[in-house]
Amino acid sequence: MKGYSDPVILPGAEGPDKATYHNPKTGKEMILPIDPHNLLHYMGKGYRVGPASPELKEKWANRKIEDNETISGAVLPPELRNPDSDIRQELKELKEMMAMFMKGQIPATKDDIIEVEEKEQTIPYDTQLGMFE
Repeated sequence: MKGYSDPVILPGAEGPDKATYHNPKTGKEMILPIDPHNLLHYMGKGYRVGPASPELKEKWANRKIEDNETISGAVLPPELRNPDSDIRQELKELKEMMAMFMKGQIPATKDDIIEVEEKEQTIPYDTQLGMFE
């Protein structure tokens, strides 16, 4: 016999059914909801229901970033399109330094530590009203 506090799983509480979609241009596969609203939404974005063909899967696995795009397909601003730009070189150096720091190859220095000055908290007693005044 079920007690009063035993949880009962309601029908449909597990969420919408999901299906595999793929992008016919890139071959990327995604598992997304397949209810009527989402089906129209994702098909409107150009995705197709079902797994990608082996040729598209291979294309996705062997993808390369175009000169003016990121992996997601977003267009880069003009100053980042040139691989020899100063900003791009600085970002590359920063990325390498962060990778070395995360691996522990670069120890943190005293300059990296930011000290926060603690201020003594003052309460303005003269402006507060008493509880029963």
